[in-house]
Amino acid sequence: YDPIVVFCAKKFHLIFIRIKRRIPMLETLSKENKKQIINEDKIYDKKNSFQRIRIVLNPIAGKGLWRRTLGFLRKGLREKGYHVEVIPTKGPGHAMEAVQDIEEDYAVLTLGGDGTINEVINGLGDKKVPIAIFPVGTGNVLCKEFNIPSQPEEFLETFSSGVVREIDLGFSSLGRQFHSFLGAGFDGHIVREISKVRKGNMSQLNYVLPVIKAARSYQASKIRVVVDGKEVTQEATTVLIGNVKSYGGPLQITRKASVDDGLLDICFVTGNGFLNWARYIWGMFRRNLDKYQDVQYFRGKEILLESEEETPVQIDGDYAGTLPVEVKVLPRQTSLLVPV
Repeated sequence: YDPIVVFCAKKFHLIFIRIKRRIPMLETLSKENKKQIINEDKIYDKKNSFQRIRIVLNPIAGKGLWRRTLGFLRKGLREKGYHVEVIPTKGPGHAMEAVQDIEEDYAVLTLGGDGTINEVINGLGDKKVPIAIFPVGTGNVLCKEFNIPSQPEEFLETFSSGVVREIDLGFSSLGRQFHSFLGAGFDGHIVREISKVRKGNMSQLNYVLPVIKAARSYQASKIRVVVDGKEVTQEATTVLIGNVKSYGGPLQITRKASVDDGLLDICFVTGNGFLNWARYIWGMFRRNLDKYQDVQYFRGKEILLESEEETPVQIDGDYAGTLPVEVKVLPRQTSLLVPV
């Protein structure tokens, strides 16, 4: 990497650390406040309807953090009376296979990142089997959305006092459902480039240099965006379709999104070049990207993205292909076991 890239990466890393330290103070909610913001008709209680738990474990997620927690969780769940089985994944697609034969009296517990959760959701299909998520990956976007604890002792309480929430999913014509987001353009390019060299788990810091390098070199193509049958632009350079507020770490793009409102949130930018990419990244850190004049925000149920040039697409943080892609919301398609 040249000196400019390294200098920018160091500056962004310092900013990232400072903001990350402030986020917990800004987002802390008391238990009473959490109860008040949950709409009761979006909850149903199935805690007692499953007796068996299948743990789907990604051995390379979180630099092996699962080793500290797997034994504790397995023992704690068995003490609560559950039959527990563990399936370590062997590579891409295995988490999907690991749950395809699952029966209705099961719950699934994932120990992995956003990609593992995505595979489990796609493997379950239409089955309303509750999914519990213990955060050991890099992004853990859904864990942030639902304030899922990362301490094993607190997490186990979810199986005693938690609730099952039905959440929306997005479905793409690339053949994948997504729980958090689909991106086309700049972030799709970053994910594609990282996937070429990625070996095992990556920390958030590992993304800084590739992002800065991509910001200096990536020249975006124009993307046509159609929302619910209405063309809203032919000039987008990057588009993010979000089902959640968080984009990983302290970053937010679709900050008005809700996981159970029956809609997907669409944010796109029209700028190009290093200065614009750096400006957009800064807006993501400050959580005011949607206030920029060259950023637009829509909500809808069906979205079409297409481009005359090859434009990379990422789904839940994994490279998924290129445009065109059609996306639609699947209301309350899957179930998560989460804290109250």
